[in-house]
Amino acid sequence: VVVAPGYYKIGALFIKSGVNLHLSKGTTLLASDNIQDYPEFPSRIAGIEMTWPSAVINIMDAENAALTGEGFIDCRGKVFWDKYWAMREEYEKKNLRWIVDYDCKRVRGVLVSNSKHITLKDFTLVRTGFWACQILYSDHCSVSGLTINNNVGGHGPSTDGIDIDSSTNILVENCDVDCNDDNTCGSETSGSIRNVLAHDLIAYGTGSVLRLKSSMNRGGTVENIYVTGVEADSVSNVLEVDLNWHPKYSYSKLPVEYESREIPAHWKIMLTPVEPKEKGYPHFRNVYFSHVRAKRSKCFITASGWNDSLRIENFYLFNIRAQVKTAGKIVYGKKVRLSEIYLEVEDKSQVRQEYNIDSKIEISYQ
Repeated sequence: VVVAPGYYKIGALFIKSGVNLHLSKGTTLLASDNIQDYPEFPSRIAGIEMTWPSAVINIMDAENAALTGEGFIDCRGKVFWDKYWAMREEYEKKNLRWIVDYDCKRVRGVLVSNSKHITLKDFTLVRTGFWACQILYSDHCSVSGLTINNNVGGHGPSTDGIDIDSSTNILVENCDVDCNDDNTCGSETSGSIRNVLAHDLIAYGTGSVLRLKSSMNRGGTVENIYVTGVEADSVSNVLEVDLNWHPKYSYSKLPVEYESREIPAHWKIMLTPVEPKEKGYPHFRNVYFSHVRAKRSKCFITASGWNDSLRIENFYLFNIRAQVKTAGKIVYGKKVRLSEIYLEVEDKSQVRQEYNIDSKIEISYQ
């Protein structure tokens, strides 16, 4: 199906099996900013199964389908950004920060769900109301040559670029992503994240070159992560590892005034404790991070396990040169190896090392 050049105002579109929706160069799809144009259906959002609005473009329960071409999709999501910030302010006052992201139903850009052999290629996606491109419960999908920019006309909150969620055999290549939540394995780790290879990357102004994050109630394992060949400029952290990310968001507690009220099903899911609590502990291991060049960055490394029995394990950092303001820390590591690490540190600090075992950390400071 070839869309001829021109401007088209659309609501939710659904691509079926065997269909390639091809957006010709010069095509612009203008997404409706009316939530009523996105029918709701069961989906998965940040680890929770719940009803959610459809995306602008949806490929669901499909096989051998594609969205291609050099066209332009303007998701016109600022109305949803504004909705979120207004709700966020009110929810903060009510001690409900932990649920606002779920209650504020925002429209995703592209959703691939329960599908296989899907291709997304060459189009430009801007101003998505929520996540730009989510690949969910799918297998053998490729995302190639996409340009994603969610900083047009403002900064969209949690407008992730490409979210690979509960999926296998996914290839992402030759993409240019400018969004507001990226470069992360996690925070949803309950289904585990395994066997990730990333190479020949350019990172500018991002939070981290590589970030592994979870919380103490999400469980799962992050392992076999290989990142090599990165040029970074003006990032906050070259490597960031955190088992207990953002407690104010990650842990749910119902305010007293809501205890006698009927609450939504997804609230109940969020409030259900993990039992035994040890089942919720995440595990990070087998990470290889090499051949990185970083300049004008804030921190080299902030990597922490939890305690003597819950450590980050088998981290290998090799051939890294970084120009940073401060060196950072490695805490509760096991079999952490750093070699050929060259740091130019503005505040003259050195990497703080605490409670590490079976580790060898060699850093040259300039």
